[in-house]
Amino acid sequence: MNKIQLTDTQFYDYIFCPVKFQFLHIDHIPLAETVNMPRLLTQVANRFFIELLNGEAKSMGWVKNIFDGICNRNENYMDSKKIMEGIYLLNSLYEYCRDSRLQIVDINSPFQISTQYVNIVGRTDAIALIKGKKNKYELFVPDFGYKITNQDETNINLRYTMQCLGFIKTYSKELAGIHILHVRTKQDFKARRSREDYLRLEAAIDGVGKGIQNKIIYPHQNPLCRSCEVRDLCKVWIG
Repeated sequence: MNKIQLTDTQFYDYIFCPVKFQFLHIDHIPLAETVNMPRLLTQVANRFFIELLNGEAKSMGWVKNIFDGICNRNENYMDSKKIMEGIYLLNSLYEYCRDSRLQIVDINSPFQISTQYVNIVGRTDAIALIKGKKNKYELFVPDFGYKITNQDETNINLRYTMQCLGFIKTYSKELAGIHILHVRTKQDFKARRSREDYLRLEAAIDGVGKGIQNKIIYPHQNPLCRSCEVRDLCKVWIG
């Protein structure tokens, strides 16, 4: 049996809404990516983490220059208030990384997860060495959102589970945990994944694979519909 080939992004898009998946990955309609502050700041953070991985502790001035470039490429979205907010949050993350002596050991490495019906590929987010613990690693997630991380949501977040399972498949070693930093408040949240979590993820991946194979495409209404890239094409919104 030929397995369905998916990227992790395609999986998340189908989970979010099968109609969005169809427009983006089947019909290949060119759409502008939704721009928001957390997404832009995560791009800067990942650039900074790559430098840390390479042994380069860049200055806050370097971080600001990367952010300036992103602001220039998104000038229709950015204004002076958003720019100041972004600099404040990036400085907050920078101070946290400096004070905690954050060590990044992996980021953006390819992984593959194979289930009964699906092969899914993706890339790792930031993996950090746990301070004071030799050879113990955690998924490190800077959260730039306004809403403080909810522990229950963290415990069931499929992206975090995917990242942990991808690490296992790549390195034959489990992550010791998941570390979410809510950057606005500098609050830390921790979570772990178990075998049951991985089995639920694999079942979800196969469920998505079957849905795609059987062409089960329907609009999945949720609170994020208003900011969806395909809103203007979706029959829920245009009737």
